[in-house]
Amino acid sequence: MNRSMKSSVNRSMNRSMSSFAAAALIAAAVALPNQARADGSDLAAGIFGGLIAGAIVGSAVAPRGPGPEPVYVVPEPYYQEPVCFGRQQMYDPYYRVYRWQRVRVPCY
Repeated sequence: MNRSMKSSVNRSMNRSMSSFAAAALIAAAVALPNQARADGSDLAAGIFGGLIAGAIVGSAVAPRGPGPEPVYVVPEPYYQEPVCFGRQQMYDPYYRVYRWQRVRVPCY
């Protein structure tokens, strides 16, 4: 898909989401035939609930911008130490003999 097709798909999805939200609100208003009254704190609860519902629907329908570009960070170079081997005489208790064994020693 090219960029223009993606933007048209996003626009049509946003239109369908907003039309679905509008249809849901109209259906809720028609389905609930109770009289609206403002007794005590009912008015504040209605305003607060309306603000919360508007924030939720608005954040769901709001267009999303592209995220930040990925940043490539060059790792620091790793210089491996040179490895030198030497020989060391070790006692083998199983065979009761001395053997030469290769061991790592510092390189100078």
